[in-house]
Amino acid sequence: ETLARIGKSLNILRLAAAVHAGANARNLGVTVELDRGGVRVPLEAAKVASLVDNDRVLVTVQNRNPSVAIDLTALYVDRRYGVTALWAGSVEGTSSRLPAQSNSVGTPQHTFAFRIASRDAAGNDASGLERLVLIGVEAVSGRRPYDFRHLQQERLEVQRGHARDEVESLFDQAGFGIDGGGSQRGQLPLAPLRLQMEVLSFKVLPVE
Repeated sequence: ETLARIGKSLNILRLAAAVHAGANARNLGVTVELDRGGVRVPLEAAKVASLVDNDRVLVTVQNRNPSVAIDLTALYVDRRYGVTALWAGSVEGTSSRLPAQSNSVGTPQHTFAFRIASRDAAGNDASGLERLVLIGVEAVSGRRPYDFRHLQQERLEVQRGHARDEVESLFDQAGFGIDGGGSQRGQLPLAPLRLQMEVLSFKVLPVE
C-alpha cells in the first residue's frame, strides 16, 4: 500500500509535467498571493516559494478562453505523497466550471486558499517540497463537469452511469495504474489537447 500511494502521487506529477510540456491548451491564467500575518504579497507561479508555518496561500485561476468553458480541479500533493482536492466545486453552492469569457461580465475566475503547516496533527515535521496541481479541461456541452477528486489518496467513489471518455481514461491510468492497452509499460498515454495542467511548487520550511 505504501508503494502504491507513492506511485500514485508521483504519476500525477509526471502526467502534469508531460501535459505542460506538450502542445496542449493554454486556457488557464494563474495568479498566486502569499498572506503572511495579514500582509499580502504576490508570488511568481513559475518559481518555488519558501513558506513558513501558518502562511496562507491564495490562488486565483482565470478562464482566458473566449468561447469555451473550463472545468477546474486543484489537487495538493504533499511531501508524504498525500493528495487532497482543494478545488473541484466542492464548496456548497459552487461549480468547478469556469464559464467562457463571452458568457461572463469580466474574466471568469475561481479563487481558493489554503494554509501551510510545518508540522502534522501529531506534531511530526511536515516541511519539504509540496505541489499544487491545477487541472483544466475544456468543458463538453451536455455532460457534467470534469471532477478528479477521486485521485485523492483517501479515494472518493468514481461517479458511474456515463461512458468514460479520453480525458477521464487518462487520469484513470495515472491514478490507478490501469493499462489502457495502447501504451508501453512506463510510458504515459497521449494527452488530449483540450487538457491543461499547471504545477505550483512550494518549499515548506521547518519550524525553528
